[in-house]
Amino acid sequence: MKIDIDIEHLYTKAKKAFQKCMKDKENKFLQAEIEVPLNKMILKNDYVKVKQINNYGDHLVIEAGITLLSQENKRIGQYSLVVDNNYQSIDDFLVFD
Repeated sequence: MKIDIDIEHLYTKAKKAFQKCMKDKENKFLQAEIEVPLNKMILKNDYVKVKQINNYGDHLVIEAGITLLSQENKRIGQYSLVVDNNYQSIDDFLVFD
């Protein structure tokens, strides 16, 4: 199976999804868990993984991870966005250090 991946598009999509997640009214409590304001965070491209899920008939998923940093370059956490091979969002993960 061959798949073309636009890595920059994935990182951009992950960064936008993170911003949307943090601004969602239902997730307002997340900002209270960290000391760095959202507009002061640095979002650094970290990794892209391609996984084959055999339980769903050779279905591929792509995970793009970004590292969340403070202005002082201190790691705050990690955000990962999981998409299908059409770049449609399937899941996301947010973990603060």
